[in-house]
Amino acid sequence: MTTPMPPDTPNEPAKPAVTSDTPVMIAIGGLSGSGKTTLAYVLSRQLPNTVVLDSDVLRKRMLGHNPLAPLPDALYTQSLTERFIKYARAEAVSQMAQGKNVIVTGLFSDEVTRSGQKAAAENAGCRFIGIYLDIPAAQLFKRIANRRNNPSDAHVGVLRRQLNAKPSQPGTGEGWHIVRADKSIDRTLQQTLRAIHRHGMPAAEAAPKPWKPF
Repeated sequence: MTTPMPPDTPNEPAKPAVTSDTPVMIAIGGLSGSGKTTLAYVLSRQLPNTVVLDSDVLRKRMLGHNPLAPLPDALYTQSLTERFIKYARAEAVSQMAQGKNVIVTGLFSDEVTRSGQKAAAENAGCRFIGIYLDIPAAQLFKRIANRRNNPSDAHVGVLRRQLNAKPSQPGTGEGWHIVRADKSIDRTLQQTLRAIHRHGMPAAEAAPKPWKPF
């Protein structure tokens, strides 16, 4: 696991007023195998004018790679990770500037990275909702071992490194919601919808069948 980037702190003009029509950034965090991408795409079908910025796909797009082609370990360096964080945050802000809601995925396994993501949304005058997926480690290993045709390059060795780095879940003062994600995707979706509705997002439609983009 790499050292997290601190929050962006540019010199900025006064932020626009935040209203119920202000675009929203929904950040979905969790360790590899927790179901972030699956939830992101299913959730996007429940919300209006929403795009998904999946971290695995976005990193490969930044480097000009096919989403399903594995990247060599040499491209997962600290400097490239810092470059990617800036790239991903800028893409999210660009989408929100066009009036779109965005769902972003990532580990977000430490307070600094979580606060930096929240600051990126708020500095752009947008709303922020953080969702952190909680799932037992044994189930994470099982899911990763069964992956096929997936943009994520995470394997069981990567997950072990994540766990050895002692990831932290969001504290009560961080403004994130912890969602248990070891059951069905429908159950995870409904818990997530209840969390985001408390922030004024539209009411849910009937939950679609589980769907993955890859």
